[in-house]
Amino acid sequence: MTQKKTKTILALTVLMLAWVISNGANTQALKKFSKESKPEFATETALLATSAATDDIDPYLGVSISALNASYEKLDSDVYFILHKDMPGMFYTKSGEETYNAQTPLRNLILYMMTSNKEAPCIVFEPESGLRALPADFIINSNFAVFSAFPKEAYPLFVEARMLVHAMDNGRINIDYENQNTLVAYMDGDEIKFYLSENRKYGFGFKDAFIMRPPGPETKQIVRWKEEEARLMKLYHQNVPFQNVKNMFFNTLIATVKASKAKNWYQGVYASYKLEVLAEDMKSHPDKVEDQDYKDGLATYESLKTNNYPKWEAFINNNWTEIYDKIKEQLGGGNEIPQAAKRDPKLEAEMIAIAKTIYEDGRVPVKAIIKHADWNYTRNAFGHIVDRYQTAFIIFKMSDGTHRMVDIGFKQLYDGSRYGKTQLRGIGMLNIEVDYK
Repeated sequence: MTQKKTKTILALTVLMLAWVISNGANTQALKKFSKESKPEFATETALLATSAATDDIDPYLGVSISALNASYEKLDSDVYFILHKDMPGMFYTKSGEETYNAQTPLRNLILYMMTSNKEAPCIVFEPESGLRALPADFIINSNFAVFSAFPKEAYPLFVEARMLVHAMDNGRINIDYENQNTLVAYMDGDEIKFYLSENRKYGFGFKDAFIMRPPGPETKQIVRWKEEEARLMKLYHQNVPFQNVKNMFFNTLIATVKASKAKNWYQGVYASYKLEVLAEDMKSHPDKVEDQDYKDGLATYESLKTNNYPKWEAFINNNWTEIYDKIKEQLGGGNEIPQAAKRDPKLEAEMIAIAKTIYEDGRVPVKAIIKHADWNYTRNAFGHIVDRYQTAFIIFKMSDGTHRMVDIGFKQLYDGSRYGKTQLRGIGMLNIEVDYK
């Protein structure tokens, strides 16, 4: 199959994930608390700013936009995407609403990965042609940056960012963009579309040089985010009172209940992921007050976590499976198995025997496809033949039942009169999943 940068005609309408808080909770604790708590992002500062109609105070963030932009100059350029400060979704630069809306499609992509686990490939987002980044990087970058400057006001943003860091770290968000099945998502109006990396034919998606990242030390971004989270946790302990944590916990819990009634599984599941962080913050806060609200709230969360949230995840997972199947179909699906340049049963058997000794992950070689019609030769400085070599595509059956194709080189040493036994010469770059029957 000829590999092309074919963009799928499949379009996903972006689902708005704006969290609306309601008093329609179904437990005594939620009903009682919802009357006292504030909307998730409407902090005291934001409410005062709205009533005073102060242009510089953003009603969504509750902080001065000019002061926030000035604070970015102090950020560590080895950690944050400073060079892309004006890119929509990467920083809060103009308004909270603008950035949040720019990040909405990213949350959709993240939900697909988090609910599908192994069924979801890594997805990178392309905000501009040729520029690609992991979807979670946008939100973590923008939210950590705001929290770094305004920790008390931006605690809700900090929770979301930490949720994403933890999901990347524990594998719930696939960040293996070197995998050849990596999808590139981009916006076409208000729709998400996809294409496959042109590097797929070489057995990989993207290398580090082709993914947006800060120009600092060559460490994986997840390592930097975890280190930055540890630094910012000190600000959290110094600036975020227990009542703020409790307020957000209950508000988010109420949001999942409302989402359930409205059958808005996307909103509910995303909020439930943040609840995991909030519940831990509630339990670990040094000034926690274990009153009846506290106990009832955590008990309600544990019940929903066990009985409700998994069903919502399953719905999104099934939805994504259908979407992904259509994407694979329209983008060309799997990789075609090439035709052998020649048949040599004896040599093929020797190649398979060698391939059995290479890996220790349970894979079994089932077929050798000789790549070249003739041998190639290695010669010394005097032009004498040292060895002859050949390459084959070896198809392995993996332990999970799938098949992968790897290009492997083989050689036979020459003693001046004849060639010796077949040996391993090296393993190539191709390592792709194929449909083999």
